[in-house]
Amino acid sequence: GGFDVFDFDDDPMESTEESQSIHGTHVAGVIGANGKMKGIAPDAELYGYRALGPGGFGTSVHVIAAMEEAVKDNMDIINLSLGNDVNGPDWPTSVEVDKAVELGTTVVVAAGNTGPDDWTVGSPATATKAITVGASTPPLKIPVLIDRFAKKEIPLIPMMGSTDWKLDKRYQLVYGGLGDKPIENAQGKIVVMKRGKVPFTEKAELAEKNGAIALIVYNNEAGEFQGTIDDGSINIPVVAVSEEDGEWLREQSDSPNAGWVDTEYVDIVDSLAPFSSRGPVTANWAIKPDILAPGVAITSTIPGGYQELQGTSMAAPHIAGVAALIKEAHPEWQ
Repeated sequence: GGFDVFDFDDDPMESTEESQSIHGTHVAGVIGANGKMKGIAPDAELYGYRALGPGGFGTSVHVIAAMEEAVKDNMDIINLSLGNDVNGPDWPTSVEVDKAVELGTTVVVAAGNTGPDDWTVGSPATATKAITVGASTPPLKIPVLIDRFAKKEIPLIPMMGSTDWKLDKRYQLVYGGLGDKPIENAQGKIVVMKRGKVPFTEKAELAEKNGAIALIVYNNEAGEFQGTIDDGSINIPVVAVSEEDGEWLREQSDSPNAGWVDTEYVDIVDSLAPFSSRGPVTANWAIKPDILAPGVAITSTIPGGYQELQGTSMAAPHIAGVAALIKEAHPEWQ
């Protein structure tokens, strides 16, 4: 079952092949896959409510309409792996979440991917009565760029859809600007680009076309970020770093000796993912997120197979699945 608030019919699938994504199928698999892989609650009934249009964009009106349809259909649990960057308890989608909970529906919301700074949680994850979910890391080896001479260590955040970073020796850096012009002398080097103007996938295509061994994209504002590239179209690893670390890498690439960096791999487990948005919420100082769940390197279903993705979008359905199991065991609970 379900509903499409864009096409106004009972088929929640995306309208055209051009706009198709893998996000919703991946989230649904974490909740209730029941085939080669098992979700958290494989016996759950899944209903799809299409709240976002082509390219994964929509308005608060669309999100509210989708939630209203779910509540009218007497859904036990709503999972919202979506959001915006408005940190406030009175944004319409946040108010709608609180109303849905008052009407008896459990609502689980992804905290957002604009960490690591405080005050970065966005609506509707700011809703007081939502179960807001941040992302933690399962046991992983995280690549870290090392410049031993400068005593510099820079953690790398893999972009969703990228191949793994597996560099095992020293490589030279070269600056590629915004990725809107050909890059000179990129053959066999790590290209550093600044975020902005050109989509991440196009930046990666340019770097690979010019012979780069890997691409680092640094933020154009303070803090770290999480990016996405089109799956399967790029054969080099693509990662993100903070603005501060990126500017340092750019300086090294511009130096007369053109910086060289090594890669080391650090074991981490059960830590808060750098990209995971933090609270508190403005105005009422509500503490968010309410709980963490695995949100890094999560393998789940996509159309035609399986893939690893990361984000609080992947963390939230873990908790939605847990809520379904609790509801199954205790149907009388509020």
